[in-house]
Order: sequence, then C-alpha cells, then structure tokens
Amino acid sequence: MGSMNIYDRFKGSIHQRQAGLALNTADCAAEPPSWTVTLECRVAADTRRVFDALTVPEYIETWICVPGHHPACSNVTSRVADGFQIAHHCSTGPSTKIIGTYCSFLRRKLSFSWRPADGSECLDSFVDIRLYGDFERSILRLRHFGLGSEDEFDWHSALWSASLARLCGLFDRPTLSNESRRQRSGKRRQEVYCES
Repeated sequence: MGSMNIYDRFKGSIHQRQAGLALNTADCAAEPPSWTVTLECRVAADTRRVFDALTVPEYIETWICVPGHHPACSNVTSRVADGFQIAHHCSTGPSTKIIGTYCSFLRRKLSFSWRPADGSECLDSFVDIRLYGDFERSILRLRHFGLGSEDEFDWHSALWSASLARLCGLFDRPTLSNESRRQRSGKRRQEVYCES
C-alpha cells in the first residue's frame, strides 16, 4: 500500500508539472528548460546482482561517487521510509545529503525521487533505471530528469558518470593471460599437464 502512495505521488507530481506547463503558452516560453541526464553502461553481472548493488545500502556506499570525491571522503547510506538516504561526508569540502523515495522497486525497473536534503533550493527530480540482460551480462540504462538548471545537470552528469563507472568496476574480473592460465592449469592437473 505504501509503495502505491509513492507511485501516485510521483505520477501526480508529473501530471501537475505537465498541467502547469499547458496552462499558458506564454508561461511555457518563460519557464527554464528541464535538463535530463541519460547514460547507459554494460555490467558484467546478472540483473539480480546489479539490482542488489543498486538498492542495498552497504553496496550503494561502495559505488556512489559525489563530484569532488577523494580518499578522505566517505558515504553513509541508510534506509528511510519507502526509500533511502545518502550522506556524503568530506573533511575538506561541503557535505551532501540526498533523500530518495521509491516509486517503482522491481528487479528490472527501479525509479525514485531524488531530493537534496541540505536546504538548497533544488526541487525534486526523478531517476529511472532499467536493467536488461541475463546471466553474466546486463545493460543498465539510467535517466535522471526534472533537473532545473545547467549547474544541476552538470553536477548530476558528473555524479552518475563516475558512479556507474565504479559500479561496473565492482563486477569486472581481471583477464588472465595465457601464461597465468597455463600455470593455473598445471597446478590443478599436474599429473596430465606438461609443457613442450
């Protein structure tokens, strides 16, 4: 029941924005454009594992990468009612807090509101993530829409680009060279392996 209310609020917010835009074409021309971040990446894992990495707080902490992140920074992610909170702490720069509320929580479709909780004037925006694929390969498509300015767009583009690169890195496996394969094979089957 709780998730239906979230979804209804999400849809209501979108409908209100659309209705507000349709009221007066002169007002529409005066409104700033809505900025949208769109990214796609390939992940070397099945969709279940990718979904867990996207939703389990301990995993989110390992891949989320706030712009300006450096070794002295830390992320703390926790569950809150119907969503999550990401707190980014930095000893040399500003701390950031984001609150997300899930609208859709399905293994291949994840959507949530995204709201800065630091008292800034940024409005809620929305993130839609779709997962495609099976077995050891997945495609992740992310769309973050409803951003209100070019600065917000630039900041979120940097955040999602770096974060998705880190997420993909969690699942990358080192490629073995032929020599390494030969050595591993020789250790496993010493009685049948011989080099010429």
